[in-house]
Amino acid sequence: MSVFGRLNYNFDSSKFGANNELTDGQKLTLNYPSPLYTWQASDLAGSSVVNYFQNPHSANLTLMTTYTNQLLTYSNTQSVTYNVAPIEANTLNALANNLLIEISSFTDHTNRMSGVTESTNKLTIPDYQIAMSIGRQVLQICNQVDGVQNNAPILGNFTSLAIVSDVSNSVIQLSSSAATLNASLSIVDGNTYSDITRASMNTIIASTQTAFDLLNSRRVGDTTFYTNSISLIQDYNTILQFSNLGVNSSYLIKDLGIGTTKLQNDLQNSVPSGYPNNAYSATTTRSTTSTSTSSSSGSLSVSGVIPGSYTLSNISVDAYGRVVSANSTDLIALLNSIGTANAEILLAYAARDAAEAAAANSANSAADSANSASAAANSASAAANSMIVKVVSITSAATITPTIDTAEQYQVTALATNATIAIPTGTPSNAQRLLLRIKDNGVARSLIWTTSAGGYRAVGVSLPSSTNASKVLYVGCIYNSNDSFWDVIGVARGA
Repeated sequence: MSVFGRLNYNFDSSKFGANNELTDGQKLTLNYPSPLYTWQASDLAGSSVVNYFQNPHSANLTLMTTYTNQLLTYSNTQSVTYNVAPIEANTLNALANNLLIEISSFTDHTNRMSGVTESTNKLTIPDYQIAMSIGRQVLQICNQVDGVQNNAPILGNFTSLAIVSDVSNSVIQLSSSAATLNASLSIVDGNTYSDITRASMNTIIASTQTAFDLLNSRRVGDTTFYTNSISLIQDYNTILQFSNLGVNSSYLIKDLGIGTTKLQNDLQNSVPSGYPNNAYSATTTRSTTSTSTSSSSGSLSVSGVIPGSYTLSNISVDAYGRVVSANSTDLIALLNSIGTANAEILLAYAARDAAEAAAANSANSAADSANSASAAANSASAAANSMIVKVVSITSAATITPTIDTAEQYQVTALATNATIAIPTGTPSNAQRLLLRIKDNGVARSLIWTTSAGGYRAVGVSLPSSTNASKVLYVGCIYNSNDSFWDVIGVARGA
């Protein structure tokens, strides 16, 4: 079948008359080699445009799921009596459950990043196609500003795909752990017992935690890198608008004064060298016939387009080949145009921007009209507000993930399951404080702390491995940006 044959065209073309025929000019524009290879054309004609991508972790993740399920079963103290290490068994059981959840999340993530599946919300969740597109833009920006000349701005979205050997090693460790735990089990009078030592159990716990940290850190790392990339591009486009001011924008910013003093000073000091008084001298040579050329010198007015790079640019060129207008496509419009961005999220972004603009305008207006008395009152109010601790509260979760951009105290009010304390989300600053307040629902719960980079590191204290039934547990942390850890410097329990 041909490519056109796929369309099932079944009409008498003669009814279109002369309109069905291409002009010579139209035929000329179409007379270019196909950009497709033979195999691509064959797939397109045969409607078999599938089966191009695969997840390199697929086999390992299946095995990891199997061994983790075995650990979950063997460490269940409801069905197995651990004579020596019951607490460690409960810890392992909770960790194995969390690892199963992470394996599922990591599988979904790497399926998207390897092109097997597509993201349904490209503003926050990357996939192969959009991460490549965003990465290329970030590479261009980083090259222009920082001189970066490697692929890290692109490949930073795909670190989870570059750890196949690490995942394979974790599978081997989990397999050994499951075999060790199974070998410790014995059945006496219909009941299952284990005499495994605490040291052996802690070794198994450590290997299970390593597997969890490996998957979690790379999944979260990819997503964080991607969302940071989008933020960078949005900021870049905000800055870039001032590199190509039109007449009206220039009038509004400079003459009517909508531009701040900073912006006007920056614009005043950013005139490109070699373009004084908005004009330049040039010598042009253009072809007048196929066999002769003419040269002339004179003064040409500047087109108004500032030299630079444009993101997904729209460009107009005049009859002499000069670029007379250029602008970049907005990132949000890009995501919307590919048909996968969530409309509600786009509206939320627009509403947020409008609210921030309104708040800024309101604040500026108030500042202009405020007298010293109201300014003093505002200062007192601001000081009072700065003393209010931002608190985020949840009831219970198997994975507790503090949100440091919105919470100074993150509290769990009725923990109903063993839990893992995950790396906080958000962008921490050096010396930022975080207070965790955890209380169970009347039953002591095991706690697993994420101790990889970005996680928690005990300093002068021990990370609590469990709650005390019905008692409040406080854990005080301070962020160390030099080492990329939340240093735990205080632990207190209710009496």
